[in-house]
Amino acid sequence: MKFTRQARDFGRYVWSHRLWSSEGCSFVPDFAYKDCCDVHDQEYRTHLDFTTKESITRSAADEKLYTCIYYHKPDPSPEIAWLYWSFVRAFGWFAWWYYHEPQP
Repeated sequence: MKFTRQARDFGRYVWSHRLWSSEGCSFVPDFAYKDCCDVHDQEYRTHLDFTTKESITRSAADEKLYTCIYYHKPDPSPEIAWLYWSFVRAFGWFAWWYYHEPQP
């Protein structure tokens, strides 16, 4: 799958106009980690790093979710970080692929 310039430009447009949405931690409880999941959703939808707005890989986006939950204040949780990371590594490919392809 080739990442086209048109798709990249669209991702930047979405980012700049805040047209992305998030449902939090999809299919699992949000607990105190909704902000981590919201950033992860945005990165999956735009393929851009939330902070730098540079292109990001799926693996890097998933690692950032893991790190965010692992060190989250006031409830850091290595166990939940590993569980959520495992879930997105196993099942997140479809969402990544869906948002990577130009939509009709």
